[in-house]
Amino acid sequence: MSLSYLFQFLDKSALGYTAIMGLRSDLSMTGSQYSWSSGIYYFGYLVASYPVAWLLVRLPVGKTIAISVYVELGSGCFSDSTDLT
Repeated sequence: MSLSYLFQFLDKSALGYTAIMGLRSDLSMTGSQYSWSSGIYYFGYLVASYPVAWLLVRLPVGKTIAISVYVELGSGCFSDSTDLT
């Protein structure tokens, strides 16, 4: 469970570090666009937290976390990362 919270923290803090490293200037983002890109993460987190909490109560915790990790890894494998220029 603590490993899951560690990955959650790293995911949330990654956007803050990218601002320091020049993401806003590289993508020509305004302040409001950058704020929305940060806020979208939290909106998704808010929407998904209730169904996940329900699943954790109804199903075994270990299996539920393992399945969620595999689903996230699988979705990352199917993302388009061929054009990184």
